[in-house]
Amino acid sequence: MSEAETATSDAPRDPARTILDRLVVRARAAGLFERLWPVLWRGAVVALAFLAVSWLGLWLDLPPLWRMVGLAAFAVAAGVALVPLFRVTRPDRRQALARIDRESARTGRAGGAEVHDPASAIEDTLAVGTADPATKALWALHQRRAATAVASLRVGAPRPDMPRHDPFALRAGFVV
Repeated sequence: MSEAETATSDAPRDPARTILDRLVVRARAAGLFERLWPVLWRGAVVALAFLAVSWLGLWLDLPPLWRMVGLAAFAVAAGVALVPLFRVTRPDRRQALARIDRESARTGRAGGAEVHDPASAIEDTLAVGTADPATKALWALHQRRAATAVASLRVGAPRPDMPRHDPFALRAGFVV
C-alpha cells in the first residue's frame, strides 16, 4: 500500500459522510425492492392462480395428459412473468442520493436551515472560484449546512407504486 493510500485510510472520516453512506445503502435497498416487487408480484399472481385451480379441484376432472399440459402452461406462465427479473438493476449512488433528497423534501426533513438537496450537496465539489476566499467561505458554509441537514434525513419506506403497474387492481382478485 502506498503512503497516499495509508494516509487516506487512517484519516478520520467525516461523520456526515458516514451517515450519508448508511442512508445510501438503505436507499439503494429500498429502490431495489421498488423495482423487484412488481416483477415478483407477477410470479405470485401465477402461483395464486395455480393454487386457486388446485384448491377448486379442477385438476381432478382432467385426464393425466391434460394435467401435465396445465402444469406446463402454469410453469411457462411463471417463467414468462419472471423474465423481467433479469433486467432489474440495482440503483446507483446518484439515484439513491436523489431518493434521499426527494424523501427529505416530501417529509420536510432538511434540517434547521433551508438546504436544498442536502444529500446531493455533500457529494458536490466547488467547480469555479477555488482561488477566491469569499467563494471558498460561502462554499464551506453551504457544506456545513448540508452536513447538518444530513443528520436529520430519512430514506423512507419503499413505495413500489403498484397502481401504476396494475391499474385495474387485478392483484386484489387473486389474493381473495
